[in-house]
Amino acid sequence: MDVDCSLPVVAKRLAQAALSGESERAEAINQQLSPLWQLFTQYRGSLRVIAAAASIMGLTERDCLPRPIQPLPRSAINDIAQLVCELELN
Repeated sequence: MDVDCSLPVVAKRLAQAALSGESERAEAINQQLSPLWQLFTQYRGSLRVIAAAASIMGLTERDCLPRPIQPLPRSAINDIAQLVCELELN
C-alpha cells in the first residue's frame, strides 16, 4: 500500500479515484481493501469493524461504541488486528 496508509487516507484515495474516473486506480485500491470488505460482510456491517480497527491502532478505547451497540468478540478483534498488520494500516 501507499506510504500513508491510515484508513481515512486510503478511503479518500479510493473515493477520489472513483470520482475522477480513474477506474483502474480505484479498482486496485478496492482490491487491496477486499479483505476489509469481507470483514464488513462477516460481521454484518462496518461500524464495529472500524471501531475495532481504531482501537487496535490506538485511536480509541476498545469499548468505544455507544450502547446498545456491543464491541465485537475477541476472536473478531484478532481477525481485524491481523488485517491491520497485513494491510499495513496505521
